[in-house]
Amino acid sequence: MAAWSLATVLVYLAARWVYDRTRFPLLHPMLVGVAVLAIAIEVLGRTYAEYRGATEWIVWLAGPAVVAMAVPVYRLRTLLRARLPLIGTVIASGLIFGFASMTTFLGLLDEPREVRLAGPLHAITSPVALPIARQIGARQDAMIVGVLTAGLIGATVGPALLRLLGVRDRRARGLALGCGSHAIGVARALEVDSVCGAFATLGMMGNAILGAVIFPYLARWFF
Repeated sequence: MAAWSLATVLVYLAARWVYDRTRFPLLHPMLVGVAVLAIAIEVLGRTYAEYRGATEWIVWLAGPAVVAMAVPVYRLRTLLRARLPLIGTVIASGLIFGFASMTTFLGLLDEPREVRLAGPLHAITSPVALPIARQIGARQDAMIVGVLTAGLIGATVGPALLRLLGVRDRRARGLALGCGSHAIGVARALEVDSVCGAFATLGMMGNAILGAVIFPYLARWFF
């Protein structure tokens, strides 16, 4: 079992080394790492459950890592405090729109209830999304796929898409990356600068807090 933990760390370090030298979005270490490990699991005839059990400690570390992201928020608290009403409105409207659009889209595909409930959780960081999924009866593996997909898309094409749309302000870019791609988006925003990273962290934290409050009610009202 320790082999999977070692393989995960080594694959990430190797992918990070390549990404740091190329800065090519499609070589982001999360994207490369997921692809390499998924292929390895398939080729070796193993299951995701085996891999998850062997790397549970890495998943646990995501919790303290998310809490540590409060540091850039605290350092720029004066700047952020002045924008809190607007930021709160953006986060809340985004979550409600995401819930309505994802559940409707998955409903049109005739997906079962637990999958439709898992869809909107893609915008919430996994340490928070997992207990929400359990509380509202969402399918957990679908939730994990959604969270991972959102994070990878945000890290790889998010910055380029924002540039294409003419979003130049570092605060807006950071908030978009944090709301749309949670922890991976924050990591990408921190590569820009501390201001972008702080707003991304606030977006991720806001999604997690508000999502934990409103998603159980939305699930009860709409299902």
